[in-house]
Amino acid sequence: MINPKISIIMPVYNAGHRLQNCIESILSQKIKDIEIICVLDCPTDGSDKVVEYYAQQDSRIRVVKNAKNLNIGESRNVGIRMAKGVFLAFCDHDDIVLPNMYQDMYDLGIQENADIILGVPEYTYTQSSKNHSYYYPKEGDIREEILKCVIGRGKGDTDDWAFFFSHGVIWDKLYRRSLIIDNNIRFVDNNHITFEDNLFVIETFFVANKAIVYNKKVYQHTIESTNTASSFGYTKKERVVAYVEYLYSILLKQHASCDKIQRFANSASRYYIGCITRPLLAKKDFSVVINVLKFLQNQPLKKLIFAESDFVTLLKESKTLSKKIAYTLFYFYLKFF
Repeated sequence: MINPKISIIMPVYNAGHRLQNCIESILSQKIKDIEIICVLDCPTDGSDKVVEYYAQQDSRIRVVKNAKNLNIGESRNVGIRMAKGVFLAFCDHDDIVLPNMYQDMYDLGIQENADIILGVPEYTYTQSSKNHSYYYPKEGDIREEILKCVIGRGKGDTDDWAFFFSHGVIWDKLYRRSLIIDNNIRFVDNNHITFEDNLFVIETFFVANKAIVYNKKVYQHTIESTNTASSFGYTKKERVVAYVEYLYSILLKQHASCDKIQRFANSASRYYIGCITRPLLAKKDFSVVINVLKFLQNQPLKKLIFAESDFVTLLKESKTLSKKIAYTLFYFYLKFF
């Protein structure tokens, strides 16, 4: 296959029992002109054997083995370098792609000449009554709306967009490959910088000509306590601060508006305070909080963040009274000390 319509990039680490269903959901897609790039990131649970078995059965599967464990961001970059498709898609190794996702979204992208096509994700839990699909509040081209939301919540934003505030997922979308290659967009190394999906979405949406909605459920994302984004290491203070600094550099490069800078400050202040509240709730050790406060006080962007952020907007994202109290205390401490 020389030029497939879609390249699906899937890093594989220790996927467990869900990997087989994930691969079969991709191979069963209505669209057949695809390539599946499986990047084996040194799994230790036999996931590599599962991938190699399917690769022997279907020539559309391409397998590459990392020499060392790179983590998910750099593994996706390996896949981007190998990809030949008109569009790129990303899949997590324990998720399910619904049968019409890639065909319908590809057709819409070609019809609308869009750089990005957005489908609807369903979050699935062990307790299925918790499952929830996140539809878009608006049809058509929502490039600017999503870009602003993922940077951070703004003063006038309604809860219709709440799922997207500081939350940029990548696997419910198609991206025109030329957009990624021509603008040299890659994932950050999430061994050092967290929330790599957010940054990828922000960088691509800044330069896209059009991001069109396909407002139908297309992808099932598995939520478990072992998910990368659920791990404590994913929100380590050093990685969070590195994320904030990287995001600010993107905004400067793109000459972002005052509104986007305030959105950035709103999300950054929330991330900073989260660095304090998470270990406090997990370890019940106030000495940990003191160490984190000292660390954050020395960050070069702290003054800008707490000067530009809007406290009322921050509180809107605090759903419980205890969180509102904690956010209030730490917000004003970081703002004035």
